[in-house]
Formats: sequence, structure tokens, C-alpha cells
Amino acid sequence: MRWFPKSLVTLPFAIDKRWYIGALILFFLYFFMGGGTGFIKIFTLKRQQNKLVKRIDDQKKCYTELSQLANDLTHDLATIEKIARSEYGMAAKDEIIIKVRREP
Repeated sequence: MRWFPKSLVTLPFAIDKRWYIGALILFFLYFFMGGGTGFIKIFTLKRQQNKLVKRIDDQKKCYTELSQLANDLTHDLATIEKIARSEYGMAAKDEIIIKVRREP
């Protein structure tokens, strides 16, 4: 005498093979495409990583340029004079600054 009914024993074999194939396809779709480790998640993380690497490279370039400018402003008198003339409108003692207005 069995402790479980006979209908439970034959139930998995009575299901059509298409159901097994469908369940298997759904499992693989979830495992590979969805979920926490799916291909879509990996693709989006890789794209995000590439954006961050590019941003880091841009920041390094900006830092290098700013540190070079700071060094030039500290030690190079020609750079100091160039910025004083262009940005602040300063002139030497014997120079006259003429500002030209553009008509609208």
C-alpha cells in the first residue's frame, strides 16, 4: 500500500512535452535576460562603467590643465601678465587702452 495516490505518480508524465519546453524556455529567459545577473543587467552595468571611465578621464585631464595653470601662475610672469591684460584689462605704465564699441 502506497501512502500517496496513484494519480500523483502519473501526473508529470501525463503533461505534454510542450509544457516542459515552454517552462525550460521561460527559465532560461529569466536566468539569462532577467534577474540580477542577466545579460541585460550586465550590459547596462558595462555601459555605466564605460561612462564613468570616460568621466574619470575627463576629470584627470581637467585636473592636469588646472595644476599646470596654477604652476604657471605661481612661477611664470608672462602667464600672469597675459591673464592680467586679457581678463582684467590692465596695462603697463606707458600704454593706453582703447575700447572699441560695436554698434548694435
